[in-house]
Amino acid sequence: DSWNDGSSCGMQEGQQVWAGCDYIYVVLDDCEKECDNSCSAGATNIYFESYVSSCGMKRQQPMYTCGSDTASLYVVEDDCNADCTSDCTDTDSEVEGGLIFDSLNAEQTSCGLTQGQEVWVGCGYVYAVEGDCTTQCGTNGCSTTSKLYFTS
Repeated sequence: DSWNDGSSCGMQEGQQVWAGCDYIYVVLDDCEKECDNSCSAGATNIYFESYVSSCGMKRQQPMYTCGSDTASLYVVEDDCNADCTSDCTDTDSEVEGGLIFDSLNAEQTSCGLTQGQEVWVGCGYVYAVEGDCTTQCGTNGCSTTSKLYFTS
């Protein structure tokens, strides 16, 4: 709870954590408070190689497409190149404005996006939230056939 306002952003691979009450805590004080001071001595480390965080993307983050195909949208150009048989581009007119996630959370950050999630394309942008797309482009101006990929 006390770590970075409840967000996992900034956690490091192998970071020290504490176990108590059948949970893992990133901050010792949180563990001691919840578990009446019956926490492990901090000899535990957390590893999350397969976990991918979407935190840290900027508004209008450039998006890469396989040519003009917007079915799969990539944040990382190398991922696009690895998955596509055609040339990757970040200038396709359907997505050249980048990623918009204004209503995704109260902080208006990219935290909370999930790998492969459905996104909406409209008005030259990619929207994480359908309502943002329809507000900007109208109900008929948004397509829901795209998936977002943000890391290898």
